[in-house]
Amino acid sequence: MTIIEVVRTSRKPTTGELLKKIVSNRCCLSVLRFFTVHPNSRFNKLAIVHGLDEHNRSSEVENALTQLVKQGVLCTRTENTVCYFHLTRDETIREVLLSMAGFDWHQWRMILEHI
Repeated sequence: MTIIEVVRTSRKPTTGELLKKIVSNRCCLSVLRFFTVHPNSRFNKLAIVHGLDEHNRSSEVENALTQLVKQGVLCTRTENTVCYFHLTRDETIREVLLSMAGFDWHQWRMILEHI
């Protein structure tokens, strides 16, 4: 009797693919830079909108948060019906993002050109 184990793995995006998706959307990059300044904290949507000072752009921030969660850059946790967002615990993604935390827009664009 032979036992065969079948494991389904999901493919994680490469760093280059991830950065292209993030840099191409200015709001996603703003959210990302916000979280790299506070890598071990969690925030609800309202706190993130106020932290980014995005007046009347809460829908754009919400879309950016959704996109970053789908990409695995951010994670969510719900407590007492409040959804909190935090930077992923995946060390490979965290390391890359935190090393680029201080980059300005020009540096981000240069990275995108070389990917």
